[in-house]
Amino acid sequence: MAAVRELVAPGRVVTLTGAGGAGKTRIARRVIAEGSSGRWSSAWVVELADATEQDMVGELVAGALDLQVPSGAWDGSVLADFFADRPGLLVLDNCEHRAAGVAGLVSDLLAACPGLSILATSRLPLGVTRETVYQVPPLPAPEPGVVVDLESAAGYDSIALYVSRAAEAMATFRLTAENVVSVGALVARLEGLPLAIELAAARVRFLSPDALLNRIDDHLALLETELRDVPSRQRSLAASVGWSHELCSPAERELWARLSVFTGGFELEAAELICAGDGIAPGEVLVLLSALVDMSVVGRVGETGSRFRMLETIRQFGAERLAASGAAAHWRDRHLEWYAALVARLEQEWVGPDQLAWMDWLRIEHPNLRAALEHAVGSPTSAAVALRMCRDLEPLWICGGHLGEARRWIERAIAGTDGAHQDKVAALRLCAWFAALQLDLGYARTRVEDAAGLLDASDHRSRGDYLFAAGVVATWEQDFEEGVARLVESARAYADAGHGPGVLEAQLNRAIAHVFAGDYESAGAVCRACLEVTDPLGETYIGAYARWALGLAALMSGDVAEAAELEQDGLARSSSLGDQLAMALQLEVLAWLAAIQFDFDRAVPLLGGAELFWRMMSMPVALTPGVSDFRSLGEAQVRSQTGDAFFDEAFARGLAMAPHDVVTMGLSSHPTSVDEVARGQRTGPLSRRETEVAALIAEGLTNRDIAERLFLSERTVQGHVQSILRKLDFRSRSRVAVWFVGESGA
Repeated sequence: MAAVRELVAPGRVVTLTGAGGAGKTRIARRVIAEGSSGRWSSAWVVELADATEQDMVGELVAGALDLQVPSGAWDGSVLADFFADRPGLLVLDNCEHRAAGVAGLVSDLLAACPGLSILATSRLPLGVTRETVYQVPPLPAPEPGVVVDLESAAGYDSIALYVSRAAEAMATFRLTAENVVSVGALVARLEGLPLAIELAAARVRFLSPDALLNRIDDHLALLETELRDVPSRQRSLAASVGWSHELCSPAERELWARLSVFTGGFELEAAELICAGDGIAPGEVLVLLSALVDMSVVGRVGETGSRFRMLETIRQFGAERLAASGAAAHWRDRHLEWYAALVARLEQEWVGPDQLAWMDWLRIEHPNLRAALEHAVGSPTSAAVALRMCRDLEPLWICGGHLGEARRWIERAIAGTDGAHQDKVAALRLCAWFAALQLDLGYARTRVEDAAGLLDASDHRSRGDYLFAAGVVATWEQDFEEGVARLVESARAYADAGHGPGVLEAQLNRAIAHVFAGDYESAGAVCRACLEVTDPLGETYIGAYARWALGLAALMSGDVAEAAELEQDGLARSSSLGDQLAMALQLEVLAWLAAIQFDFDRAVPLLGGAELFWRMMSMPVALTPGVSDFRSLGEAQVRSQTGDAFFDEAFARGLAMAPHDVVTMGLSSHPTSVDEVARGQRTGPLSRRETEVAALIAEGLTNRDIAERLFLSERTVQGHVQSILRKLDFRSRSRVAVWFVGESGA
C-alpha cells in the first residue's frame, strides 16, 4: 500500500499487474479509501471487465461517470472536458482484455489533463509513456517445509488473511496450537495467493485446514465459492486463471502448457531447448515467454540472471491443458532428457573447482530433478535413466541431507528396471551407504548382499562400488578392521577402472574408519594423500572431511592451534556446500577445542549446535561410531567444570540457534557468546578464497576480471560469489563491497 501510494502522482499512470487473484483490485480500492481524507479532491472507479470492444472503453468510462455521450462516433473530448478542472484519481479496473483501447484512452487523458492521476489494474502492462508498472506480489507465506507456531504465525499476512476469512465463514474458527501447523502449510502450498487463500478459508465449514491440505493437489477444482456477489472470473481459481488464458494467443497458450513440465522454476536456456519444436521455433520462445511475463503468467526470479517460474496454480492449469492435448509424455520426455544430460555432466565434473556452483544448481533445480525422476520411474524404458540419475546425484543426496529420498527413488528405479546390472550395483552402493549413515544397518547389510549377487568379475567399476558399500557398512557396524580392508580394496578396483573420484571417496571413507577406530595417525596420512590430489583442483567436499580428520589428529597430538585452523577451514568448506554430516563432525571437534581452552561460554552452545545438525539428519549421536565416546567424555569433563545447570542451559541455547548462527560461532576466531550471534554481531564465515573474492568485489571487479586475477574459471568465481551472498545473507554485490570495506577498515 505504501509503495503504491508513493507512485501515484498527477500526470502519471500506475499499472498494478500480477497473477489473477493477487489482490490488484483490492489494493486499488484501498488506495482510494485511504486517500479520500484529502489527498484527492475526487476519485472514481470504473470496472472494465465487461467491455466487449476496444473502442467501447471511453464510452464505458463516461457511462460510469454518468456523462451524457453525444450520438454518433465516440468523441474523447467528453472525458477530457470532464477531468480538465477535476484533479483527482481515476481507477480503471481489469484492463487486460482491452489493453489497447485503455492505452489510447489513458494517453489522451494524461495529455489533456495534467492534474489527473490514473491507477490501472491489469494482468499485463498497458505499454504507454508515463506508465509505472508495479507487480503485486503474493502475500508473505512460510517457505515450504517451514513449521510455524502461534508466535511465528503472527509474522505472515497470508496466515492472517486465512484466519480472517475462515472466521467469517465459521464464527467459531480460531487459530490454535493444534491447527497452526496445518494453516501455515496450507498457505505455503497456495504460495500466498490471496484469492486461493480466501477460497480455501471459505471451505473451513466443510474441511478443516489439515483435511484441505491433504486434498490441495486438486485445488483448481476444489477451491470454489458459491457466493453470488463475487465476479464469475473470481469464483474459482480455474476461472481466474482461465481469464488470463483467454488473453493469450494460440502460440502463447501452447508455450504455457509446455512450460508446465517445469517444477519450481526454469532457466531461459532450458525453456528454449525443451519447449521449442512442433510449431514453436527456438527463436520464438523468448518472444512468447516475454509476453507471458507481461501477462503475469510467468514471473522472473530475482533481479539478475534469466530464471523464471509460474505460481503453482498457473502451472497446474497449464499441465491440465498439456494432458488434454495428449502431448504431455513427449514434453516430459524432453524435460527428462535435458536434466539427465546435465546430471551426467555433474558426475564428470564434481571433483574440481565448480562444486559450489554445482551445489547451488542442484538446490535450485531439486524440484525439477524430482519431476524428472518421477517421470522416469513410471516407465520400464526410462527406469534405467532414473538409476543413472540417482547414481550421479550423489552430491545432492549426501550434501543436502536427502538420504531417505535417495533411497526411495533408487528402490523405485530398481523395481522398474530389467538388466542394467552395473547401474544397479552403483545404486545399491548408495542405498547401503546412506542406510548405514542413518543407522539402518540391517537394511544396509541386505543391500550389500544384493550388490554382491549382481557382480561381474571383469567389471572393475562395479567391484569398486560393491567393496565401497561393504566397507562403509562394516565401518558403521563398528567392525573397523573389516571396513578399512574393504575400502582399501575398493580404491584399488576404482583405480583399475580409471575412476578417480571413486578412488578419492574410498580413501576418504577409509580415513573416517581410521578416525572412528582411534587411529588418527593413519587417518592423517590418508587425508594428506587425498589433499595432494584435491587441493590443486580447488575441490571443496573431500577437502572438508579431510581437514576434519587432520584436525582431530592435530588435537590428539597436542597442537591446538593447528587443529582449530583445520577444523574451521573444513567447516567453512562444508557449510558452503550445506553438508550437514561434515558440519556436525566439525562442530563436535570445535566444541572440544573451546572446552580445553576453558571457553565454556562457547564450547557448550557449540555442542548444542552440533546436536541440532545430528537431529536434522535424524542421526542419534549416541549411536554414531567414534563420535559418541568423544562426546560423552567431553560432556562429562565440561559438566564437572561448569555444573549441570550451566551446561543444560547453554546446551539448550545452542540447540535453539539457527544453523547459520551455529556455523558463525564455530568459525569465530575469538570467544563469542550466543547472545552476540543472535543480535547479528557476526563476522562473515568466509573461506580464504571467498575472502579474496570479496576483496576483489570491493575493488569493483566483474566475475570475469576476478577469474583472470585468481586464475579460476568464471563459473567457479560465480559459485564463490553465490556462496558469499548466501553466507552473509546479502542480495547484491554492492552489499558485499560495503561489508568488506567495513570489516577490513579500508
